Amino acid sequence: MMHLSSEPVPLTTGYTPLFVKGSGYREHLVELYVAGHDDQGPVSRRRAETARPQTWALDDDERLLLVVLGQRYLLYEEDPRPLTYAAAAKQFAYLRPDAGWNERKIEYRIEAVRRRLHRTGFRYPLIHDTSQGRPGDNSLLHNLIKGLVESTTLVPPDLDLMEDDAVWPDSAG
Repeated sequence: MMHLSSEPVPLTTGYTPLFVKGSGYREHLVELYVAGHDDQGPVSRRRAETARPQTWALDDDERLLLVVLGQRYLLYEEDPRPLTYAAAAKQFAYLRPDAGWNERKIEYRIEAVRRRLHRTGFRYPLIHDTSQGRPGDNSLLHNLIKGLVESTTLVPPDLDLMEDDAVWPDSAG
C-alpha cells in the first residue's frame, strides 16, 4: 500500500505489477514498464494476440456442481470458502430434484474432477500428498475452485446456472 506520506520506492527497469483495488472485493492487476534514463521502453505490439489463460473442460453437471460449491468465489466474497457438500446437496435437491444428488455423489464427482485435472498440470495441489501429511478435502476443493476461477474456466455469469432469483435452503452452509 502506498500513501502520500509513504517514502518513495525505487523501481528497477522492466515490468512491475501494480494492483488496483476496484469495486467490492475486486482487485485488478496492471503491469507497468519502468523505463530507465537511456531506455526507450518496450516496442509497441498492437497487433500481437492476447494470450488466453488455460481453461479446463467441464461437462454441464460438473460446471453446475462447481458453481454451486464455489458461488462465494464468483460473488467476490472476501476470503471465500467452498460450500459444504451438505449445503450443495440441498441446493441440488432444489435445482435438479430428479437427479438424486447427495453428499456422497457430490464428493465422488468432485474427486473425479480433481484427479482428472491433477493429471493436466493444474496450478494448485488437487490430490492428497501422503508424504507431507494429509490436507483436508476442503483445502483441495478450495484449490480446485480457486484455480478454475483464476483461469476463467468458471466466471461470474455462470451463477446464472443457479437461477439467481431462487431462494436457497441453506446457502450459508
